[in-house]
Amino acid sequence: MVPKHWTASVAGTGGGTTSEREPYKWMTTLPAPLAEVRRCALEALTESNAVLAYLYETDDNVVIRCTLPQRQIRAELKPLDTRSSRIVVVTMQGNAFDRVTSGRIVDAIEHKLQDAGYLTEA
Repeated sequence: MVPKHWTASVAGTGGGTTSEREPYKWMTTLPAPLAEVRRCALEALTESNAVLAYLYETDDNVVIRCTLPQRQIRAELKPLDTRSSRIVVVTMQGNAFDRVTSGRIVDAIEHKLQDAGYLTEA
């Protein structure tokens, strides 16, 4: 189950809306170093009760795979430079993409980065 307090925004690449008119996004660029984005991603996924299944790390890539009931989550983090990173979150529910849940995960990561002082409110 995805926490109801997660809200998604339409800002950033990959934005759109669902048939229920709930905004989502599944990919964005963040003004934070890879290590900080990784930390915030793991915290956000842990707080959503996702179970870590796989963590792959190199200097230029971090792949996090988690599971929620009836959902598989894959988050890929890449540094763009020393001060910014790109994140792509793909959530599958069976054979279907669940972009709403992906958007909520991206939003939760952004909130963690904002709390850490990397993002400012618009």
